[in-house]
Formats: sequence, structure tokens, C-alpha cells
Amino acid sequence: MSKHGKMSGSKAIKDMNLEKWKDQDDEARHSTISKYLITKYNSDYCEQLIEHMADGNSYETFASKLGSYSSTLRDWEMRYPEWWLAKKIAFEKSLLYWEDILKKATSDQLKSNAAMLIFKLKNAFPTHYADKIEMKHTGNNTVFVIDTGIKRDLPDVVIDATCVEDADLL
Repeated sequence: MSKHGKMSGSKAIKDMNLEKWKDQDDEARHSTISKYLITKYNSDYCEQLIEHMADGNSYETFASKLGSYSSTLRDWEMRYPEWWLAKKIAFEKSLLYWEDILKKATSDQLKSNAAMLIFKLKNAFPTHYADKIEMKHTGNNTVFVIDTGIKRDLPDVVIDATCVEDADLL
């Protein structure tokens, strides 16, 4: 048993009937495994999450520390406003931790692997460190782009093809 009163992960795996498991749908699997993992929310977890991530650890590994799984944490985000806020604070603390590591590495106070730091920052904090920005179209119009391979100068303005007046400009 864990300190939270739930069975350890390895014990849970031994106790589950894996043959039956293969035949269950996702909802039934979730129900089965929930017996073995922490799924009950406790407001004390908010401060624990902030401390966990302030040490540079990920959000997902906090679930493992609790003896739960990351989908439980995502469920809590929707149900408990204080958990959602704790997650935001924790990510900022984690960003601070990794930026401090980066500063130390660039000032020769810490010997580190630059590629690892870049990888970590880009993947853990894509809104701050991503090489590219993804744009998503959310409107009702469908836009088709066909690359003919023919190079031509494009106009400096975007033409709205939905307007009848502009249709002859295409």
C-alpha cells in the first residue's frame, strides 16, 4: 500500500486479470484501474504540485508521485479552480527553474548539454520557446491551397474570395 492508502502500481498490475483487461473498452479499463490509483482530489495537492514543478519536474510526473495518472490531473483542472490556478503557478515556477539553469549554463557556472536544454525548453514551454507558431483556422470557410510549382508575385493584400466583387481578382 502507498502512503495514500492505495495499492502500489506493481501490486495493482499483479492483481488485475490481464486477459479480461484486453477485452474491456476504455471506460471499463478506467473503472478497473481507478480502484488502484489516487483519483480523489485533495486541496493539499496544489502546494505539492507547485513545489514539485519548482524543482524542474513535469506536471505529468506529479501524477506518478501521487500514485495516479495524468488524466486525473487534467480532470481536476476542469473541476477545481484552485487546481487549475496551482497548475498555472507551477508551470511558471518550472519555467523559472529551467531559465535559471539556462543562465548558469551560458555563464559557465554549470556544465550542461546545450541540446538537452534547448529540447527541454522548446517542448515544455512551447509558447515561450517554439521555433514555429501554429495557426489554426476556425472559420466556416474552407481554404484550399494548391502548389502548382509556378513561381509568381503575390499581391500585398489578402483577397477575400467570399466577396463577389473580389472574385474576378483571383
